[in-house]
Amino acid sequence: MEFTEFGNEILPTPIIGGRIGLSVSQDLNSYSRIELGFTYKNYKDGFGFRILSGYAINSAVSALCFPLRLHTKINLYKNKLFLSPVVGVTYGRIPTSFSNGGSYVKISSGTDSLTFLSYSGYGINPNFFLIQAGLSIDIIFKNNSFLSVFSSYYSGQSKIYRTNFTYQRNNLPWINGQAFSKGSFWDIIGISFNYPINKLRQKKATETTTN
Repeated sequence: MEFTEFGNEILPTPIIGGRIGLSVSQDLNSYSRIELGFTYKNYKDGFGFRILSGYAINSAVSALCFPLRLHTKINLYKNKLFLSPVVGVTYGRIPTSFSNGGSYVKISSGTDSLTFLSYSGYGINPNFFLIQAGLSIDIIFKNNSFLSVFSSYYSGQSKIYRTNFTYQRNNLPWINGQAFSKGSFWDIIGISFNYPINKLRQKKATETTTN
């Protein structure tokens, strides 16, 4: 998130959230596979305050995301434990019904107080792309299913929504600002279980992630 404001009270604050999705994959050879998936991403912005202890969470927009990934595998131990770099591209769309959010926070400490309001409008670019880069540790089981523990960063290339905000400290004049998001986020840690479902060795995966 990048933002501008005409005071000196607000800091961007990372917000921890989660996602769940489904994917199918196909082995290309013994050391690589391609994967196509679907996930629902709820974008939230965090605004921290420099002077007073506290923050505001702005539930901005939600997107339907379709990642396409290429995994390669580096054998770490007897073809049972692999290090897997991953690169990919994700197509995302923000439907109009998922596009409005906001927040209202008022905090006080002694004689000091701060009131914060924000509102996110419909995406500047409702269709967008993200570039993914990450690593996973894959543990292979006897039936060729495997468990992956991974971390990935998704980098956005264009602004997808705008958040307007305003705040007032004590009885001073209201100060306005705007924040923009390119849709970038970090899956700090995620877990995926992959199981072969037919002779082509397609795999169906359920992911849970934290970002």
